[in-house]
Amino acid sequence: GGGIPPSVMHAVTGVADVQELKAELSGMIRAETADRLRRTRYYAERIAEKHRGDLARKHQIQTEAMQRRHRSELTAVERRAKLAVDHVRLEGERRLAAVRHGFGVAAKDLTALHADARDVRAAKQRAARESLVPFDP
Repeated sequence: GGGIPPSVMHAVTGVADVQELKAELSGMIRAETADRLRRTRYYAERIAEKHRGDLARKHQIQTEAMQRRHRSELTAVERRAKLAVDHVRLEGERRLAAVRHGFGVAAKDLTALHADARDVRAAKQRAARESLVPFDP
């Protein structure tokens, strides 16, 4: 299709090669998604653990009906945790697909591309600062 000339793309995003930009964005999205998944799983597990601990303590002084209710609450907590994890994973997959398919780059996509490229560069600069590695734009 009538893609954007590399010179224009380079001027706006700092990257002339679409494949290179795709690869960079995909890598960032993957890393970000993995990080969010780790955190989401961690918090979900802490919350479930707390609920399990509460249940264990309460069970000593509870009727069967109350125990049943608490068990179903725990199930709901675990289900919500799973949904949160799934949501993070699907969001990552959706963003990757957008990068994969969204580059018969039309002019209207350039602003989104520009924002993404800016994010990539900012992330690179941040990483460079934190590791004191020279930043190569």
